[in-house]
Amino acid sequence: MPHLSTLQWATLVLVFLSFFLILFSKAWWQNGPTYPSYSSSKKK
Repeated sequence: MPHLSTLQWATLVLVFLSFFLILFSKAWWQNGPTYPSYSSSKKK
């Protein structure tokens, strides 16, 4: 493995965290959140 600097590691971690967070939020919204959302309240 190539040696990465602290800044590169921080960037990689942030990118992966945001990537998984987006995937998790998309799957979460598709399954339907347990808490009331603004979109569902507007539809009613």
